[in-house]
Amino acid sequence: MASRYFNSSLKCNICSMEQSDALGVVAGLAEGQWGMFTTAQAEARGVPRTDVARLVRRELARRLR
Repeated sequence: MASRYFNSSLKCNICSMEQSDALGVVAGLAEGQWGMFTTAQAEARGVPRTDVARLVRRELARRLR
């Protein structure tokens, strides 16, 4: 089922941006903040909550509570 939504370039067919772009944005945020970022910070830089959730599902980010 995942292959239906993602192609080989990590572009999600139902997402607003490429996953690699989203990962780059949040990595840049986390770099200067002890490896952490908030969803609000990601959204302010154009990464929607749905893309952050997808990064978590793919184990490219971890949710802290």
